[in-house]
Amino acid sequence: MIRQKTLIRQHQILEAVRELIVTKGMGAVTIDAIADKVGLSEGALYRHFTGKHQVLSLLIDEIERDLLQAVAEAQVGGATPLEN
Repeated sequence: MIRQKTLIRQHQILEAVRELIVTKGMGAVTIDAIADKVGLSEGALYRHFTGKHQVLSLLIDEIERDLLQAVAEAQVGGATPLEN
């Protein structure tokens, strides 16, 4: 089982990546920039993720989950999401 502190730190890392992408673009997303944004060393970041690819993959999974949840919530009363 993953420790609660690890889950919190992983969430902080994903939020830092999301903010870097929004404010500076994908080119700014480096392990060094992520670690700096969260206040970690690069080594500490690697304790939570194997690398940038894993971080981005989990961010995509999180965005997909949020989008599917929003679509499910929009399907109220049998209407399509666009009708709502």
